[in-house]
Amino acid sequence: MPYESLPPFIIMGTMLALMGAIPSFLHKTVYGKPKPVMQDAFDYALAERDRRVLEEAHVESPIKHGPIST
Repeated sequence: MPYESLPPFIIMGTMLALMGAIPSFLHKTVYGKPKPVMQDAFDYALAERDRRVLEEAHVESPIKHGPIST
């Protein structure tokens, strides 16, 4: 009967989907962002620049405000 062949296909399809979903979920859980795909030297250089700029901004973070006037 045709419906008897459906469960194996459903199981195989589910397992194929989980093979991609589980590593993606774990990577996002551990690192907090999606896995970088298709990144080249420019993307890595840009990420390094962003990290350096954020560090410099963090070092200079004591914001000098004048007295609060109301």
